[in-house]
Amino acid sequence: METKQDEIKRLKLYLGVHPESELKDTLEARIGFLESHPNSAEFVREIDQKDPESGLPVAMSVFRHNESGAMFAVDSSYLEQCFDDDTDPVIPDPFNEGMSITLYGL
Repeated sequence: METKQDEIKRLKLYLGVHPESELKDTLEARIGFLESHPNSAEFVREIDQKDPESGLPVAMSVFRHNESGAMFAVDSSYLEQCFDDDTDPVIPDPFNEGMSITLYGL
């Protein structure tokens, strides 16, 4: 699995070999995004999952971890209750003990 640093290195290498690429602006924007969002996750979509105890559907927000590429979900009602709409939530990182992760794209 490619890490964020691997992706940045690969994109920079490509731009070094192909400095006049028609993808230059897109690749530079992706590099800038990755470098400016350390330990972050991007919103992918919302799904409904059946709660095993109550049997009721629960809305889950699915995120892609930018460092590892792994996917994880958070109860959407938790995000709505605990965070303002105008801020990017910061929660404990599910893949790196003792670290926090910022959730983008909600």
